[in-house]
Amino acid sequence: MDKKILMVIGVVSAIFAVVLLSGCVEDKSEITFDNALNNETYNIYIDGEKKGTVNYCSETIEINKGKHKIEIKASGSGNVFESLDVDVSERTYILKEIISNKHFFSYDAEVKLDMEFPYEAMIFFKDTKTLTGIMRFREYNTCFYNKGIELSDKNLCERINDKYYKESCLVEIGIKENDSGICEKAKYDDNKDICFASIGEQTNNASLCEKVIDNYTREYCFEIVAWNSGNAALCEKLTDNYTADYCFRYVAEFKKDIGLCGKIIDEEYRYSCYKDVAIARGDISLCKELLKEESMDYCAEIIATAKNDTTLCNEVINEENKKRCIVVCVTNIAIQNGNFFLCDNLTDTDSKTKCRDFVIKNLAEEKEDYSLCNNISSDGIRDDCYYKYASVKDEDDINLCENIKDFDTKHGCFYSIIYGENFSMNSCKNIGDKDIKYWCCENVEKDDISCCGELTNEEQKDLCIQRIAIAKNDTSVCENIINDDEHKWCVKEIAYNLEDTTICDKISDAKFRKECVLYVI
Repeated sequence: MDKKILMVIGVVSAIFAVVLLSGCVEDKSEITFDNALNNETYNIYIDGEKKGTVNYCSETIEINKGKHKIEIKASGSGNVFESLDVDVSERTYILKEIISNKHFFSYDAEVKLDMEFPYEAMIFFKDTKTLTGIMRFREYNTCFYNKGIELSDKNLCERINDKYYKESCLVEIGIKENDSGICEKAKYDDNKDICFASIGEQTNNASLCEKVIDNYTREYCFEIVAWNSGNAALCEKLTDNYTADYCFRYVAEFKKDIGLCGKIIDEEYRYSCYKDVAIARGDISLCKELLKEESMDYCAEIIATAKNDTTLCNEVINEENKKRCIVVCVTNIAIQNGNFFLCDNLTDTDSKTKCRDFVIKNLAEEKEDYSLCNNISSDGIRDDCYYKYASVKDEDDINLCENIKDFDTKHGCFYSIIYGENFSMNSCKNIGDKDIKYWCCENVEKDDISCCGELTNEEQKDLCIQRIAIAKNDTSVCENIINDDEHKWCVKEIAYNLEDTTICDKISDAKFRKECVLYVI
């Protein structure tokens, strides 16, 4: 559909629904007006007489067969938001928008309704400067369902004409309010199950899980309650071995109960449980329960480094793992004390250097003294030092990122500042990196072509100015573009945006000027 036809004047949100009556009613039908999309209140007038007020989802109004004038008025001001001609026939409604302002559209829409599935014919009217009028259909029970749950209003649920859908609405309210009494009243098994299971999980009430009919839903309910409450007895109710093993492992770690690990059937899973509980308890002696050397080492190393106790590293069997354990412990202790001389306790030169570097980085962060980053030997640690310091400073320190050697880390540093709370629009000009400056000018300082002027690359400068000109629909900005092709393209795009062929006259090239006119129309 032509976009000009879709333009409408007025801020209106009116939704119209047709509900067919049974064959016993011959002279009247019902029309439902729905205002579910906003909180404004409208009065509905039929042939000049007030018939109802729109609220929540709908207001059902009787209307005689034949042609009628329907007006939608604001309840406060009395302003007419919309005036419609409606032709009520036995099986259909003909809806036609009548809009008398300068931008308008009108069409006939035949709405045929199935008695079993009542649908609403909806027309949305929005701000005509930027938005459009759209007509579509939807099942009106959805409105009562969503509003009923949102407001915990059971009366709205009761207005749903589908029994299952109505019960689902009531069940959702019961779940919100932890009211299991609603579950008891549910007649559909899946509604009953989701109700009992959800409330059981929310309240850690396993007795509600017992009432669930579906095996999978019931056992999942037991599992969640077991996790939340630490009730391992519920894990025994699970029939799937893998699920039961996971349940025991989770509860064992939660309660730090090594005995529960013995209930796990899968051997690998069982020893992972021993490791997790040993780490959770910080008891290195439990690591010896593990059969595999790598598991024992990992267990002992985690506990030793968590306690920063190098003597516990002696429990690690593999020599490389033991060395790593000692390095981590010594480094952590040196960082905690802010003393890089403690790193001298390490024998390996590389480990000693990295230990010292980590201490300096931590001191730089604590003292907010980025000059300390210069004393770091390792490139990666030094880059991270500058990155972390720059990202918490204001725009005046944006070029701290220039000190970073790694390309990705450097650009990440710039972006973190540009998107930070303290970044000002003038700061793009202060960026030394030309690619980052171009990106910043183009994406951040969207209305300032002086930022584009800071760019040394002529192509980047032209594209930067072009983007701002098109965004502002200002051909005078295009005049700052040096490249002739980019200048012509700039004018052409603005002419298209404004739907104004006369703008193409600003293009001196006759051939391209003609292309511009054809492009616009």
